Amino acid sequence: MLVAGGLVKLILMILGPSALGLVQEGSDLFKLLTFVGDAGFYFLPMAVAYTGSKKFGSNTVISVFIAGIMLHPTMAEIVAAGKPFTVYGIPMWLTTYGSTVFPMILITAVQAQVEKLLNRIIPDQVHLLFVPVLTVLAMTPVALCVLGPCGAIMGVAIESALMWVHDVLGPVGIALIGALFMPLVATGMHLPIIVLGMSTLATQGYENVIFVMGAASTFASIACGLGFLIKAKTAEDRELGLSCFITQALVGVGEPTIFGILLRYPRVLAYQAIGTFVGTLYAAIMGVTCYAPLYTNFTVVLEFIGGDSMANFVHACISGGIGFVVTLALIMILGVEGNKSRQS
Repeated sequence: MLVAGGLVKLILMILGPSALGLVQEGSDLFKLLTFVGDAGFYFLPMAVAYTGSKKFGSNTVISVFIAGIMLHPTMAEIVAAGKPFTVYGIPMWLTTYGSTVFPMILITAVQAQVEKLLNRIIPDQVHLLFVPVLTVLAMTPVALCVLGPCGAIMGVAIESALMWVHDVLGPVGIALIGALFMPLVATGMHLPIIVLGMSTLATQGYENVIFVMGAASTFASIACGLGFLIKAKTAEDRELGLSCFITQALVGVGEPTIFGILLRYPRVLAYQAIGTFVGTLYAAIMGVTCYAPLYTNFTVVLEFIGGDSMANFVHACISGGIGFVVTLALIMILGVEGNKSRQS
């Protein structure tokens, strides 16, 4: 959903006034591509509702329905009016939920427990009739008056924290996030960071803290596969290096590199982190900004097309090149052997 919306935005950026100038601002095509691209981000709560329902075990259709309630035009009108509004007599915090992430995560988690309770107390013969409607009626005040506002506040707080990293720690802080990202991926602890970046990207239309490392990290991982292929001493290792290089560079699948190389050879994981740090540091110093989420293959640099010129894209390409060259150079000079670990 986000990738599709991001690609539409990318097409508009390339064809629009800031690049090729083939699509003029204010034209029907410009308006069409604008709202089509924005839709992928505005309706993000529905995608979160879907994935959240799969994670927590709630009814997927009802989860998406609740997300639709929170995105309904009437809801936006109530917020825009600025007048007090109550849900079953409970005051509702006036805020909109387009492009948000955390509210629906909280809502689907609680919804799953509500449905479990209803399924226990309602006879099986009438589950289909009563459980969905009672879930919606019960979750509406909880979503609009409690969980939705809490999630919105969480999002604002986290965005403020990211801005603190950007403004106070500066390029070094951003580069450290990049360097630590792949070790976090290897341990499965990267998802909260991705959620933070996606939340900021969806609400602001750009992200300049977490996803800045995108090009450097991706090309550093590509370099790991290529370097391992070059330094391989056995046919098995050459096959592993080639498969990792191809899957990361062309397909954007990083698991073979992570579990086949990085976790087995901690030294290579360190090289990848160093390459990502240096490349991300350059990107952060140059003020590189991410405008759309794309695949983690060689096309990752396209997510940096945006702004008033192509300078952002050029610096992102240089950042990726730095990550690639530094990582590959470390592998070629220092090698991949060392404290090899077979645990993966």
